[in-house]
Amino acid sequence: MAEEIKRLNYFLGQFLEAEDFQAEQNYHVDMRRHGNHALYYTAGILDGGFQVTKVSVNKIQIGAGIGVDAQGRELVILSPVEKETTGFTGGLKAYVLIQYGENQADPKRNAEDGSNAEDGIKGYTRWMEAPKIDLHKDNLGLSESGTYITLALITLDANKGILNIDLSVRQHANARLPRNVTIGYGGDGVLNVRHVDGKHWENDSKDDLFLNWKTGKNVLLGFGENTKSSLFVSGDVGIGTSAAAHSLDVRGTSIKLGLEVRGGGQLIIGHGEPNDNKIYLEAFSADGTGHADELLLTGKWAANVPKLTFHADATSINGNLTVGGNITLAAGNQLNSPGRMHIAGEENLYLLNKG
Repeated sequence: MAEEIKRLNYFLGQFLEAEDFQAEQNYHVDMRRHGNHALYYTAGILDGGFQVTKVSVNKIQIGAGIGVDAQGRELVILSPVEKETTGFTGGLKAYVLIQYGENQADPKRNAEDGSNAEDGIKGYTRWMEAPKIDLHKDNLGLSESGTYITLALITLDANKGILNIDLSVRQHANARLPRNVTIGYGGDGVLNVRHVDGKHWENDSKDDLFLNWKTGKNVLLGFGENTKSSLFVSGDVGIGTSAAAHSLDVRGTSIKLGLEVRGGGQLIIGHGEPNDNKIYLEAFSADGTGHADELLLTGKWAANVPKLTFHADATSINGNLTVGGNITLAAGNQLNSPGRMHIAGEENLYLLNKG
């Protein structure tokens, strides 16, 4: 028979016993723990609390905090608690662990004799939830039971004195929702996070990360309130492709390098007709409506002009060519013209043959 979920129902004149009140508590506790277990799929710290610090040679302090274990039970410390290391016998490395704990408190006492009895029945009026702090040679926070949460790893000397406290082993809870998460209601929301990893759509293994998947919307970095942010990529960048084969792999019809911010022009790399197997490098004005004044293939500072080499079967220039220096043909090459060739000098024209 499937397990049933029941909660108390009250009616006028109903006689309630202790087990009825206990059933009421159990319902709310169990439902909350079921919800915690579904949301937090690993045990761990929820609020960044449970900070472990050294207060003396042989004593540590665990600060206030809240966590959840694999059964969905909340572990709460409201005020700092202390733990001594002198009784630890597991070696020179000790993991600081916390686990759920509860005990009965506030006994009902008889007014006459001070005993824990009333009408012959001994009982306590409260359950006190008090997490237990343990030291162990093994990291039990990694166990499948999920009943422990690791808070720190301390290194001890031969006298159990504290040499170092390593907080890198702290165990934080991981949350999971089956579908969408929306942050912000009726306006902007801010998600502050250190790392974002992609996840496989069928399981929890790491996979590609998609931003604005199937929305058709843009992804903007650093455009809020006149701020600027830089983007650093350690691998290849693909634009128009999900299989980049180069450091920058652009699959498209054109590439624009806009230098308009400081009054420069626009440089466009593109092609003409489909399948014409041609690449065009064009320089436009800042507004893109006309051509740029010049396209300079030099360094920004002309004092350090780089060497420019063309490797091509044929290089054509449709227009005037102005050379501010010498023209040198490699040995064995000729300067040919299919028709008449005119060489004119504004003053004298010298044809020299160095022999």
